[in-house]
Amino acid sequence: MDKLAYSAMYGTPLILSVDDEEVNQIVAEEILTSAGYKAMDGREALQWLAEQETLPDLVMLDCMMPVMSGHEFCATLRKVIPGSVLPVIMVSAKSDEENIVEGLRSGSNDFVRKPFCRDELLARIETQLRLKSDSWWLAELVNNQDGRETESMKLLKNILPESIIQRMQSGQKFVADSHQHVVILFSDIVGFTNLSSKLPTAEIFLMLSNMFSAFDKLTDRFMVYKLP
Repeated sequence: MDKLAYSAMYGTPLILSVDDEEVNQIVAEEILTSAGYKAMDGREALQWLAEQETLPDLVMLDCMMPVMSGHEFCATLRKVIPGSVLPVIMVSAKSDEENIVEGLRSGSNDFVRKPFCRDELLARIETQLRLKSDSWWLAELVNNQDGRETESMKLLKNILPESIIQRMQSGQKFVADSHQHVVILFSDIVGFTNLSSKLPTAEIFLMLSNMFSAFDKLTDRFMVYKLP
């Protein structure tokens, strides 16, 4: 499911609250909206998630629901959306260890008890949103690093022979070759400055292109290494 988070499109984080008890929904929405979040009731949450163009930034999920339990809901959700993309905070009046462990194993990111402690709930939400942001930032950093490495490799291929690059990639510290006899050809175009001032630019480019192509054929034919 490749969708942007609601906050990426509209600026304000959207918290989806999934609870079958209306009183709990009202309390949760009051806490969230007073803290600057946009809250939404998610009675048919899985269907709602599939139909929306964006994802909520976080889901508050009640453990005990009549049709599908919170644990089942979370396990189903995790088949298509990882916790780094859509964090889930499991909510329950049952605070026994078994219930908490089951919620975490089903794919939830955190657990909070009912009735809500306002400051604790908001702190847990802020933590999950921060972790999500950090995860996104790290992924971008890795992608940018991969791009920089690709550009570096292109540069190396322009200035070094393939055999030298392969040695460097394999971890060799000393990659220089030793040759008993080396012939170096240095070529220049006599009178190029004067010539370039008299001929049209298009003709100069065409002449240089033809000349470089001829040199490339010669270097390939005689296996000569060319310095740009």
